[in-house]
Amino acid sequence: EQGMIKKEIIIKPGLLDAAKVLEDEGEAQKTIMELAYKKRIEIKKAFEKIGAEVNPLVLIQVPDAEAGERKVEAVLDFLREKKETIENGKVGIWLSDKKTDNLDGITRLNDDTNFLIFKQAINVGWDCPRAHILLKLRDVSNSESFEIQTVGRILRMPERKHYGDDL
Repeated sequence: EQGMIKKEIIIKPGLLDAAKVLEDEGEAQKTIMELAYKKRIEIKKAFEKIGAEVNPLVLIQVPDAEAGERKVEAVLDFLREKKETIENGKVGIWLSDKKTDNLDGITRLNDDTNFLIFKQAINVGWDCPRAHILLKLRDVSNSESFEIQTVGRILRMPERKHYGDDL
């Protein structure tokens, strides 16, 4: 009622299962990333239409260890094809062993970063109300608390109010 959090979130648990049906894991991952990419553009246009200077952020969670490194490279390759790169400031990385230089302003509503790749770092004590899409490229955690904290990153409203368009 106070506009602090979204009215609802859409979770597509069947989407990942459907993607697994595809023969090639890389193709399944590309399909899911393409959907997240297009949804970010759709949300960005909705904000522009109402005059809000909010640049929606996509959070991309990758697995730990070597599997995570392969996912990071695959995500970066996909985003590079879309002209979204670390070099042009559109992609941020927040890993224990690697952090990009564009993280300081990432919580600003109109920051230029469109995608943030992470493993676990942002699940506790991080507030970025412009985060709208969570793309999980890792297995579900055994910790319900961890899952709730992670999904909680996309629940906040960017300007602490609801808009006429629920998108």
